[in-house]
Amino acid sequence: MIPTERGKKPFAVNDRIRFLRNERDLGVKNGSLGTVMGIESGVITVKLDGAAGTPTNRQISIDTKFYQHLDYGYAATVHKAQGTTVDKTYVLATSHFDRHASYVALSRHRDDATVFYATDEFGGRARGATPEFVQARFTDTLSRARPKELAHDYLERKPSTDPTLVANLVVAEWEKSRNTEHTPTAQPAASPANDIEFRQQAAAERWAARQHQPTVTGQGAQPSHTPDHTQTPDPKIDKDLELRRNGTEDELEL
Repeated sequence: MIPTERGKKPFAVNDRIRFLRNERDLGVKNGSLGTVMGIESGVITVKLDGAAGTPTNRQISIDTKFYQHLDYGYAATVHKAQGTTVDKTYVLATSHFDRHASYVALSRHRDDATVFYATDEFGGRARGATPEFVQARFTDTLSRARPKELAHDYLERKPSTDPTLVANLVVAEWEKSRNTEHTPTAQPAASPANDIEFRQQAAAERWAARQHQPTVTGQGAQPSHTPDHTQTPDPKIDKDLELRRNGTEDELEL
């Protein structure tokens, strides 16, 4: 059993192995593949993939006490296989594929690429599903485009220059401004301060109107009972006038 970052795994000679982390001292990168040539006391000897005579076609020794980023190299996801080149590939297509994933999966081989898929994955369980229907569904799935859009893509789009749309916007703005001009100004909401000012203004207007009214004399003239608040009565003057009409203050007390 060989310890790895994902737990202990029973590697054996001739197993396919994949490196999951860059390591300059070993000369491997994340995704590098090789074949196990020997295992002894936790040290694995691996022959890296590559054409004969190339730097990658060499053997390295890995001490798993220090480097444990290893996994089986028989299969990998499409994303993990990016940058990898092998002689033959076997691709298992699923409903999650699109044209971008299909391109990566079908361009990893030198000689042959074989594609497999399950009919259930592409509508094979639907009532009345035929082999032609499943194959058409498979082809449509692997050829669909699903680009990742960003907000910046929409910011660069030009605004619409449809003449009809522009004309409608102009008419709507003109009607809005015309209605605003003919709409009477709304009175402010009633409040204690506004109510006092209104009363004071009304009182001032009534006083000014009385000042300009001519004095009516003769028969039929009715005295006004509206109190005149423009002059403040003096209590002392009123008392003196009362004494002059009726006598002295002592006589009034008797």
